[in-house]
Amino acid sequence: MVHLWHRAAAAVQWGLPAATGTGIAGIVIFSQRSLPLLLVLVGAVLVVSVGGIGSRLISWYGSLAGLRGYIAGLIAAVIILYGSEAVLFVTAPDTWLPPDGIVKGMHYTWGHLIYENSLGFRERDFAQPKPPGMYRIMIVGDSLSWGVGVEPDERYSYALEQLLHNRFPDRLLEVLNFARPAATTAEEVALLQSLLPVVEPDLVVVAFQEDDADLIHSVPVDAEQRQFTAWYDARIGRVAEQLRLPHVSSLGLGALEHLGRQVGWLPTRAEELRRLSRERQATLPELRRLLARSAADVHRASLPAPIFVVLPLGVYTDRPTDFVHPPKELQPTLAWQATAAETAREAGWRTVDMLPAAARELSSMPLTVNQLDRHPSPALHRLYAQFLYETIVSEYGEHITRSE
Repeated sequence: MVHLWHRAAAAVQWGLPAATGTGIAGIVIFSQRSLPLLLVLVGAVLVVSVGGIGSRLISWYGSLAGLRGYIAGLIAAVIILYGSEAVLFVTAPDTWLPPDGIVKGMHYTWGHLIYENSLGFRERDFAQPKPPGMYRIMIVGDSLSWGVGVEPDERYSYALEQLLHNRFPDRLLEVLNFARPAATTAEEVALLQSLLPVVEPDLVVVAFQEDDADLIHSVPVDAEQRQFTAWYDARIGRVAEQLRLPHVSSLGLGALEHLGRQVGWLPTRAEELRRLSRERQATLPELRRLLARSAADVHRASLPAPIFVVLPLGVYTDRPTDFVHPPKELQPTLAWQATAAETAREAGWRTVDMLPAAARELSSMPLTVNQLDRHPSPALHRLYAQFLYETIVSEYGEHITRSE
């Protein structure tokens, strides 16, 4: 009987850490993190050694074989969990990236301190009223134009201004950026209407990205995932946060979401995109009405046709996106952007779609500010500026020269 008791204790002693280690390794494999997997498995080997030392220490209690096995297993589980947390912390990209958000009362976008002018925009102050002889271009957009993760002088608006200065060296000229993060087309149109008499632009540019016209939000296309995330956070995430295991918790959530999509608990990304496409088609009448109203505002100000420019954005953060042969997850976005551009053209805008001419160049470069954020890199901002510059010089160059 004593012999069987010792065998059972040994099974508990090593079975618990083995099961815990297997679970952690499984989560890592599901999340496709090869480096953390390697380090976690190395940590498991160390656990065996530590467990042996702990077992020797606990053996002082001799007859308490069951307690010895339980405590050894508990120690092993704690070491594996917090060892995994340490590994994930060290290998997590956000550990080593510059700050993003509010730090010590200062607002940063990936390490770049944010300054705003007197009107509350991330732009320098400008003369009001507009000086005589000044040609002023006004840009309105969302976070892509606002410049997440880049300095103001790395944005395409600044690069465009420099290109135009080189092209018209004797001309007083400025490009002003009035973009706001997360702005929708409806908000951009309202902003344009309110700022036209203040800014007194000679040319208006509205930069468009795929989600700008998402005007209907009755039911999120990822409602099931949001519900699952809320359930997970309330039951598991909260406990993990109290135990100081945020990275392990995040890894577990990602693994369970991946599993849920595989077995049908959660909708696939393709299904979410189909839902989004239906939602966006429903916004077209409202989008057309908004753009027509805005074009009319610009026309009443005796300005040339405003520019509606579509800004291409990569899908991946860890590799280039193939725009020549677009992946399936990009195709609905490209189709929607083409539809939005055609709607803008019908509403009286001059549309600029740089993708046909720039697809090969876009496919050869990294497009994002870092491996966590899909916003455009400085290189992509320069590409935006180049194509916008070519359109302005080609179609509005005479207007720039004549208005001196």
